Amino acid sequence: MPYFASARGPMTINDSLLLDNDVAIRVARSFVTYRDVCVLGTRYDNQLLSDAMTLSVQSTASVTSCTIRRLKRDRVKTLEERRHQLKILQEENQKLSKMVDFYSKDMKEQLEALDRLDKRA
Repeated sequence: MPYFASARGPMTINDSLLLDNDVAIRVARSFVTYRDVCVLGTRYDNQLLSDAMTLSVQSTASVTSCTIRRLKRDRVKTLEERRHQLKILQEENQKLSKMVDFYSKDMKEQLEALDRLDKRA
């Protein structure tokens, strides 16, 4: 496992490549080791360009993979929250429906009572 160090100390799990440029620089510097520098020094321009493009594609794929995992996790969390909200709304709807039924029956009884009183009078 590579060791990413800087003047601030070693990288921790709380550091972020996307949010902190210093962390990104530390990681990028550690991607290319001394041995890689020696290998790249013996390459021709076309080979060097090809290797740089390969590293760029691999880095992009890694960041994309992390982003996709994060989006999936966020979508699942959002879906769970919306399901919970829907359940609450359905329960409230049932309660309101029962209240409307109760008041409707009560008002019907009161209207019938008033009709009976009007007929007597």
